[in-house]
Amino acid sequence: MHAGMFPKTLVLLIVLTAIAAVPAVGQTVANGSTGPNGEVTLSKCWSFAVEDGKMLTAGGSHIFVGSGGARVDALSPDGKKLWATELGGEVVSNLLASEGGVFLVTSVVNGESGKSGGGTLRYLSKETGITVWSAKLPEADNYSIGLGADSVIAVTSKGVIEAYDLKTGAQKWRRELAEGFVGEPRFNHTNVYVASTAKQVFTVSLDRGEIVSVKKLQFAPTAVGEITGDVFTGDERGNLTSLGKSDKKVNWNFKSGGKISAIVEVGGNLLAASNDNFVYLFSSRNGDVAWKKRLNERISQIGVIDGKFALVSGYEEQAAHLIDLDSGKLVGQLNLAVDEFAIARPLSSNGKILILTNRAVYAYSAATCS
Repeated sequence: MHAGMFPKTLVLLIVLTAIAAVPAVGQTVANGSTGPNGEVTLSKCWSFAVEDGKMLTAGGSHIFVGSGGARVDALSPDGKKLWATELGGEVVSNLLASEGGVFLVTSVVNGESGKSGGGTLRYLSKETGITVWSAKLPEADNYSIGLGADSVIAVTSKGVIEAYDLKTGAQKWRRELAEGFVGEPRFNHTNVYVASTAKQVFTVSLDRGEIVSVKKLQFAPTAVGEITGDVFTGDERGNLTSLGKSDKKVNWNFKSGGKISAIVEVGGNLLAASNDNFVYLFSSRNGDVAWKKRLNERISQIGVIDGKFALVSGYEEQAAHLIDLDSGKLVGQLNLAVDEFAIARPLSSNGKILILTNRAVYAYSAATCS
């Protein structure tokens, strides 16, 4: 053996061992998800390519993706395609997963008039993607759907709310309340909360469609929130207001520097996004600001992950930021490719963080991918 061979081999082994011990970008540290400074390193577990992705939801053992042309893909928790169906037209609502399948609304635009012929509420089997039943909805630009005890509720942007039987699709009730609704409605177990273009917030019961309350607002609403029956609104002037349960009382008001674009309940408190590029965490009781975090761009998507983190992205920003909900500190970041940005609200399912971009669905984990 050459006199210098052994030392060089030993040095090479030491270098390779050291390199193997350093986590690569997008992988977890060896002993968990949290680094020495509290940062969270996320592993990319899988990706599923989509074209013109629009909506994302998950329920049980299925992940559902809505794309252009009213295409719906069902994926397993490990990112394998279970089935795909093309319904024609476009998906014009959120996707809503249930125990037996997924609900959505599709719409077809008339080529000559340029107008929609109305929406079609569909219930697809989670096992096959075949339409179990469908129901015709009134014409609107977009729709939001939620679940009652034994019904699916469709809220149209033209101020109409309808309820359909979960099993048969038979209409149970219909209410025409306003010329139009704005923002995303909020559902709980008993009511739906919707804001109108006439500066009102309606509370409507899910079982019979009865109006529980109507609250008049000072400015045009842009977002609605609800916690145990207390109503919260965001408006075009940047106000976040707690209206409480009574018809007239205002519990508190906070003025931000831009339109309130989203309100999300988290742990009994409020996570709100404003067009001043800040994310705020408020006490729902008195409106105190626990923390605020500024992003480089206006916020487009905000999701709560396991009640511990907020995953936030800006318009056309090639990244999603992981914020610790206790401290408001930035503890991690998902970097996307050039010209890739988040399309739908991030969510968590089966121990994974799911994010839909204009190119793919990605699944990340703060632990291991198995």
